[in-house]
Amino acid sequence: MLWAEPSSRFTALFEAPAIEWLKAASQKAVAELFKLMWDEIHGIMERAVKRGSERRKTELVDQIGVDEKAFRKGHGYLTLVNDLIRGRVLYVAEDRKQRSLAGFWETLTGEQISGIEAVAMDIWDPYIASVREHVPAADGKIVFDKLHVAQHLGDAVDRSRLQPMIEVARMLKQRFENIITYLRHRTTNATSESIIPKATPLNQIRAAIPSRRGAVPLRANC
Repeated sequence: MLWAEPSSRFTALFEAPAIEWLKAASQKAVAELFKLMWDEIHGIMERAVKRGSERRKTELVDQIGVDEKAFRKGHGYLTLVNDLIRGRVLYVAEDRKQRSLAGFWETLTGEQISGIEAVAMDIWDPYIASVREHVPAADGKIVFDKLHVAQHLGDAVDRSRLQPMIEVARMLKQRFENIITYLRHRTTNATSESIIPKATPLNQIRAAIPSRRGAVPLRANC
């Protein structure tokens, strides 16, 4: 049939709504809805994916996003590449290493790679290295996630504030014995720093006051 693909038992008009349902539901649910076998609905999905992949070989993708997703409660990661203009996933690979992203560039033609204008990503060295290796003039096309930029800026400010406190703590640790010695011999140290001499005038005043033995009672003068 001219209105259907060679390997398909269904027309393109029939497959179109099934493909739209597959974007929002599982293959099993869509198969039940259209009263098809699981392998039939799976074949519809595979043909749609194949057509999309064929079109992607000639499409220019000028703005892409590279991101990582944690799974298994943080024990594993996936690398995802997204088309930021059309809002679709272009590539998925295990882990978040440089080689994880390297496979994506192999799916593109030289023209498509040259047509990339911006690559949005986290500040993650393996991703940065991969983009620099494959994309011409990469440093002018890498766009860092503003959330991670703000996070790194905050960390830098915290370190700058914490450094003086660390220096003071280090000094106190190095001179701990001297401080203890000073506190144990504070009287001697106070004298050497001219703290005691400042009290001399007060001692002289006290010496000038007559003792109670030499004092004359007031009533004796009356």
